[in-house]
Amino acid sequence: AMEKGYDVFIFVDNGVSLHEQLAYLKEHKKQVIILDHHTLETEPVCDVLIHPDLLSDYYHQLCGAGLSYCLNQAFGFHDSESLQLAMVATIGDMVPLVNFNRDLVKKGLRSINEQPMLHLSNLIKKQSIDEEDVAFNLVPKLNAIGRLSDIANVNTLVNFFLNDDVSAILSYVTAIESVNQKRKALVRSMQKTAMTLVNDDPFNFIVDANFHQGVVGILAGHVMRLTNKPTLVATISDDIIKGSLRAENVDLFQVIHHARDHVKQFGGHQKAAGIQVHVDDFDEFKSVVLEHMEDFKLEAGVKSIPVVQPQLISLAAIKEFESFGPFGMGFERPVVALENMDVVRTYHNDRYQLSKWIIKVNDLEIEAVSFDALDPRLKTMSPLTFEGTIQYKPYNGYDKVVMRLEKVHAKNINKNEILI
Repeated sequence: AMEKGYDVFIFVDNGVSLHEQLAYLKEHKKQVIILDHHTLETEPVCDVLIHPDLLSDYYHQLCGAGLSYCLNQAFGFHDSESLQLAMVATIGDMVPLVNFNRDLVKKGLRSINEQPMLHLSNLIKKQSIDEEDVAFNLVPKLNAIGRLSDIANVNTLVNFFLNDDVSAILSYVTAIESVNQKRKALVRSMQKTAMTLVNDDPFNFIVDANFHQGVVGILAGHVMRLTNKPTLVATISDDIIKGSLRAENVDLFQVIHHARDHVKQFGGHQKAAGIQVHVDDFDEFKSVVLEHMEDFKLEAGVKSIPVVQPQLISLAAIKEFESFGPFGMGFERPVVALENMDVVRTYHNDRYQLSKWIIKVNDLEIEAVSFDALDPRLKTMSPLTFEGTIQYKPYNGYDKVVMRLEKVHAKNINKNEILI
């Protein structure tokens, strides 16, 4: 960019921690505008800084795309495409769905269902789209292009969204979905390795030189949820351990604070961050983090899950509950348990770690779905207890209720044990 002679540099969704680069631009008398929502530790050197911490409470939780959308509005742009893209980014960046974010997602979902962008509708391939379709169907496909830079070019997405030709859009969709399938296979393979590196420490440190850096964040999230512990997943390149941190029950900035002298680079959010540590400093870094983990009171490893009585479950009640949406970070769909449910039929695909159980409650069929590796004995057992979120998901004009599972378990009569 410097060689091309640009005078104005605009950083979106990054910039607040790039102090060395910003000093270089300042030295060369370049104008710098930053729209960023990552943790603001020290104010960066720039001409204009737009950050949620500097705005009113209503805008306090915006992501980078949300800030860009607000800037567009300030300049008089109110198009539906910007609204839908900002909605997708707000869900994808997992910022709390409160205040402005909540209003933005509501408006964006209404817009995408009334007049969807061809690009988005062809990736989701559904007539009725909700926040979970965006989070679990659309966002992973878009993210896959940037994560697997060795087999895909992120500019593919730029060209994809700038193209208005239907045949070209469909061609891009095919390419994007192909990359996403490779991303899924890669994460499944890495997860098997990662789980063998989990131990009894209160913080997971999972480092493997063969891990693909583009998906360590996804994997860190998976391991964190499976172990209920803060997790670092990283790879090694040029003697630098580069990885992603994920946590639910602690502030990562507080955890890493005591070990900052051993950190080459660190930035992100309280629950998700990126980090770089030199290999020679890693053992000391790990030791300091573990030493101070006792300062943080972690939530209990086993959470209390409310059990829903069968007589309270009906299609009408589940439909009515959807009116409280959209659900997401800061306004989560509640996790509930259905105990000792008889299984009507099952479907399992080991290649994709996909398992489905059809259960019947008061003549209402519920499709319980899991995307995690499970004890193989659970595939043929009945009754089972399911823990997860219940959602009304109409399909092709028919009513459908889905339970997205977090856990499946059953009592083994002979051994009196719980399978998880």
